[in-house]
Amino acid sequence: MFSLHTTAQEITKAKKINDSIIGEVFFQYYLNNQDTIYNGNFEFNSTQKVKDQEDVVSYNYVGKYQENQKTGKWVFSKKELTPQKKFKEKNYKVTFSTSGSEFKINGNFKDGLADGDWQVVNQKFESSNPTDTLYSISSKFKNAKMVAHFSAASNRVNIDGNFTEDGLLDGNWEIIHRLDNKKLVEIRSYEDGIFKSHYFLINDEKYHIEHVGLDIIVEENENWVDIEIKDDYFKILELTNFGFKEEANKDVVEDIKATTQKSNQFLKNALLSFGYYNEFEVWNSLKGNQAIQFGKFKVRKYTYTKNEKEQLAKLKDQSLQIKESLANFFSNSQIEIGKLNFETLNKYESILKQYQKAYPELDKIVNKLTQPAFEYVDREALLPKFNLEINFNSQLNYTYQEEQITEKHRFPEIPEQNNLSIPTLAKLVGNWHKDVVEIEEEVERILEDLSKQEALNEDEEELVARKTELIALYSNEDEKDNYNEFHEDVAEGVIQYTNQVFENYVKLPVDQKKDEIQSTLTCIEKLLNTYTELADIPRKLDRLDDVYTRTSFNPYLMVDMSERIKERIYKAFEDYLFPELMKEIKQDIDCDEFPKHLNDLERLYNRMVELSDQDTSDIEKELRRVRDADEIKQILLK
Repeated sequence: MFSLHTTAQEITKAKKINDSIIGEVFFQYYLNNQDTIYNGNFEFNSTQKVKDQEDVVSYNYVGKYQENQKTGKWVFSKKELTPQKKFKEKNYKVTFSTSGSEFKINGNFKDGLADGDWQVVNQKFESSNPTDTLYSISSKFKNAKMVAHFSAASNRVNIDGNFTEDGLLDGNWEIIHRLDNKKLVEIRSYEDGIFKSHYFLINDEKYHIEHVGLDIIVEENENWVDIEIKDDYFKILELTNFGFKEEANKDVVEDIKATTQKSNQFLKNALLSFGYYNEFEVWNSLKGNQAIQFGKFKVRKYTYTKNEKEQLAKLKDQSLQIKESLANFFSNSQIEIGKLNFETLNKYESILKQYQKAYPELDKIVNKLTQPAFEYVDREALLPKFNLEINFNSQLNYTYQEEQITEKHRFPEIPEQNNLSIPTLAKLVGNWHKDVVEIEEEVERILEDLSKQEALNEDEEELVARKTELIALYSNEDEKDNYNEFHEDVAEGVIQYTNQVFENYVKLPVDQKKDEIQSTLTCIEKLLNTYTELADIPRKLDRLDDVYTRTSFNPYLMVDMSERIKERIYKAFEDYLFPELMKEIKQDIDCDEFPKHLNDLERLYNRMVELSDQDTSDIEKELRRVRDADEIKQILLK
């Protein structure tokens, strides 16, 4: 046995960190039995242009290793910069000023563990000069643990607190909020990591925050555990936070829960900032471990029983299945068609609409029950404080083939607020799930009766879509700019006729549907085209006004003078023919006559444009004293 230990070397080469950041690394090392041992200076730089932008992102590390362990002072920097237009040249190198931001960590390591004074700063830059500090954070470390004093400051929040030698929050943590030029002091008291009290100082008065279900006194035979920042500690605080115990000045704190959540978020981000930039693990991206603990808390764990674990897992799955079943029902285009033939589909729709309306409240309570933080709260104390705003109306009212029907349905029983528990909520979700699944199975059976229409499904989906689009256009749901008075005149008739065409088709036997689907689609398509043609009428009328107007310059008055040309033709169209056509359009709304009248209007418009540039003296003579629209039409179309 022997070892081969080479002398110190250094190298600069390309390196990828975090699987995506490519840069250049310089480090000193030696080889020991072909193992690379980092020993000495280390530098890494990655400067990359953001895709399809001028912006630049850079990552930089500077520090030292001793026998593969980080040691001494280390600096990490991430910059997000935009080059400015100004630049300068020196020694054949062109440099640009930049604006943007820099996130920077100044730290120290001892034997690979965080040690000594650490600082985090996030600054803005303009023209390569710092202009504003977004936040600054400082803490002391010993054996990788946060110890002694901690402080964090941003434009809106300041935090000061202390840690024990074991890295647990301790004493009064003061959080100062600046809200609309008002200073608001929030105090969170800890004792060896245990949350003791939470209050705001308003006009020298204490206003305590009520944290229901969060134990603050350690007693025998209780299970108390250490929790780190990453383990969703602040979710526990948010779950148990029920606002002020006392009546506080609403002018000072309008939304106390929002204010305390901002405190939670800033404190969490501040504590993690020594090792994270957003989701990027700063020190784990290099050789050696993270070697940092980000502060710890001590909380009581209310360990789930086997039965509770099973109930929570089951109600979570059942809740997701309820959501999926509701989504499937209300997105199924066959339901709309089936409702016209099957009364029970209308009944089931009425039931499921109530479930759909109530589901967000169910989802909210299930999310609270199934998040990891829930195992660290006293459920017997907390659950009765939840306000379960779910109400079902057992009396159903729905319509089938124009008949109003009233019927009873047995919905799941909602537990009383003072009786909320994992078992009672599991029972609620289970009964809800059972009812929805039974309805879903029955709906599937009904739709199987419509399976003979399988070949028609694609066409019928298109029919439903086109019918919906047509009604939306003529109802002016989207308030389109091209919706005009001509649409408005016929809208009621078009919508009524469209619904009738759709209902007539739906009531057909399957065999007849196969014969009628294409003609029904063609009918709806023709009606859709009428919207565009009606939208174009104002443009056509303006064009005719323009081509039947002559403009000439009067040198005596020094102005342009306009006069109507071929007035008899224009007046015959404007006063008699066009109004009669629009009257016929309104009277004859169907798939054939409506488009036909619009085609006639198009022919007459084109003919009027042609006549504006032709000798029309004979036509004008014929039009004398003619007032009948059909006779005018014959004369113009000769």
